[in-house]
Formats: sequence, C-alpha cells, structure tokens
Amino acid sequence: METTPKFQNYITRLAEKHGLHLNKPPVHLRLEMEEMEDYWPLVIQSLEPNILGVYYHVESELGDVERGSCMTFFTGYGQWVPMLFFPLDAKYSESCRPINRECSDIKMLDPKVHAELVAFCENWADELQAQGWLENAREWLGD
Repeated sequence: METTPKFQNYITRLAEKHGLHLNKPPVHLRLEMEEMEDYWPLVIQSLEPNILGVYYHVESELGDVERGSCMTFFTGYGQWVPMLFFPLDAKYSESCRPINRECSDIKMLDPKVHAELVAFCENWADELQAQGWLENAREWLGD
C-alpha cells in the first residue's frame, strides 16, 4: 500500500514543535494561525489505536462545531496509509478499512481511491507548508 511520506513528515514536525509525540496516544492538538483569519484551526487527533485523523475544526456562524474535511490514516505500519477522506459535503472516499477491533491491520478496498487519497495528502502537505503552519501556528488553549 502506498504511504504519504511528505504529509507524515510535515504533520509529525508540526506536532513535535508543539511537544506532541504522535506515537504516544492519546493525541490531540488544535492549532490556529492568529494572523490568518481565513484559515480554520487544524486538528491532529488519535481516533483509535493506530488511527490518526487530521482535520479542520469548523465553526458555523451560529457557533456549532463540526469537523471539516478529515483524512484518517492507519499508522500501525510505521508509515501512514491514508484510509478515509470525509469532506464537508458528506460524501466520502474510503480506500482501506481496519480488519479487527484492535485496528492492528487493514485491508485494501479500492486501489484507485487509495492512489487518489495519497495524491491528495501529498498535495495537502504542500499547501500546509505554503500557508506556513509550521512557522506560524500556535496551539489553541481554549477560551
């Protein structure tokens, strides 16, 4: 299965800059860029053993909170394997699925979708880097 080395490297560096080690769950980090009001906060969170989610924290004008586009990764092989992408419009793309409750292994469902998710993640890494998350993000500590 293809992995996302550029995305994994960028998110790992981002987490480590804020004192979070992704291989030591539970993991939850919400980052904001104070100067950049156009960007939603970015969240890195363990969802299950060996499952990591990276998503945007979206708040509506009414104050409702929801996950924005969310990519989930299987991390049990060491290299991140993209599994599921869930965008705001409620459609989703699933390429892999855990085969047991412990999430210790996954099975491939759709190689074409998997290749699309890998390409999306690698492009997302480029976007995050261009936006300056590593240099400019600060941890959100609540109100």
